Amino acid sequence: MKRHTLLGILLIITVAFLGTWLGQDSRRRIKQHELSQSGPDYFMSGLTAISMDTTGRPRYTLNADRLVHLPDEQATALSNPRLVIHDAKQDDWHVSAIQGKVEQEGERVSLQGDVRVRQEHSDPGRALNLATQSMVIYPRRGQAETADAVHITRADSRIDAVGMSADIDNRQLSLHSQVRGYYER
Repeated sequence: MKRHTLLGILLIITVAFLGTWLGQDSRRRIKQHELSQSGPDYFMSGLTAISMDTTGRPRYTLNADRLVHLPDEQATALSNPRLVIHDAKQDDWHVSAIQGKVEQEGERVSLQGDVRVRQEHSDPGRALNLATQSMVIYPRRGQAETADAVHITRADSRIDAVGMSADIDNRQLSLHSQVRGYYER
């Protein structure tokens, strides 16, 4: 009887140990799977991407020092992004920032940190420069917006405001609040 009791206790301990060990192992595997799913699935260095319009002309060109694809966010993080929005009707727009994120399959580009926008012009007095801390650009729609402070300069003028919406294709700029303009002769 003692032998059966001892074997029974030993069997129960063995089953309990195996159950605990297998449970920890499966939890470890699940955690490893979760970790692999929450991180980036690929990255690139020295990116240049060109998007064409329906006629085959470049619509915009995106350059970045580094790109990291984040599948869980359905987004792509960019280091030092530089965007050129091409327009056959007017001079190109050049946009740069410290960080960026491409979302919605390229429909939305969020820029963060020292965002700079410039439009070169054949007449240097008409060249436009814009600075802000963050901006969202919709490259295919030719639109941009920010809720942050904006500083716009040309050779003889400066405008400061808080918040801005831009329709690049139609050359319309809406400043939302606290607008102040300075003009020098």
